[in-house]
Amino acid sequence: MRAALEFRFPSDPKWLKGLRNIVSLVCERNGFSEYDIGVMTLAVDEACANIIKHTYSGCLEERIVARCIVDDTHIEFQLEDTGPRVDPEKIKARPLDELKGHFPW
Repeated sequence: MRAALEFRFPSDPKWLKGLRNIVSLVCERNGFSEYDIGVMTLAVDEACANIIKHTYSGCLEERIVARCIVDDTHIEFQLEDTGPRVDPEKIKARPLDELKGHFPW
């Protein structure tokens, strides 16, 4: 069975708590472990925070659309913003040992 959920919200960080709750609930209802729920929730939250910070420069009145697509084999989260497109040629990967922060894996 395929199901889809869409959540549209302004780029105000106060809306991220609701999004985290949705992600957590969807993952829980689909049998994710507590650890995996936390990792997935963090990933979606961080991606939205990056949209707010880097795409919208902290503007609180832009739009973000979060979609969750669930079927028998997977869960997919998609995020949509209205910022300018990034030229893929300008994206340069960095070695993992240069990344900042703590990763749980």
